[in-house]
Amino acid sequence: MDTFNYQSPSAILILKHKLAFKDSNEIIDRWLVKHPQESRKTLSELLVSGKIIFRDNQLWDLPELSIEEAELLVQEIRNSQTLEVKNRWYNFKQYPECFIGSELVNWLEQNKNVLTEEAIALGQNLLKYRLIYHVHNDHDFKNEFLFYRF
Repeated sequence: MDTFNYQSPSAILILKHKLAFKDSNEIIDRWLVKHPQESRKTLSELLVSGKIIFRDNQLWDLPELSIEEAELLVQEIRNSQTLEVKNRWYNFKQYPECFIGSELVNWLEQNKNVLTEEAIALGQNLLKYRLIYHVHNDHDFKNEFLFYRF
């Protein structure tokens, strides 16, 4: 039985998603059966970090792409020509041929039918494989008005 503290996965589900204690523990137990190498402590860390999300009364691992899948996704994004890649200005400085992180999130939501959290994780995958990068290499991939390049 999980004791109630603010670091437990139960507390996270109860407070953030308004679940009953019993329901949260059932959901957690189902996830732990599928992931026997994990513990409640690591599940808490994964929930807090956003690597696991709650949707449809289940816990879901966010997508982890292979390099091949990531390259195909970038090719699809670029071929679609609906993500606006252009010269942009910020603080009187021009940044050539870049796109906005939040616009890529929108593109992924609309074209890949994923949730915002999943779209951010996909963007992180592209960044991890260096298929995209922040114009100053100052940020991870974020759903914000930040400039990125392929």
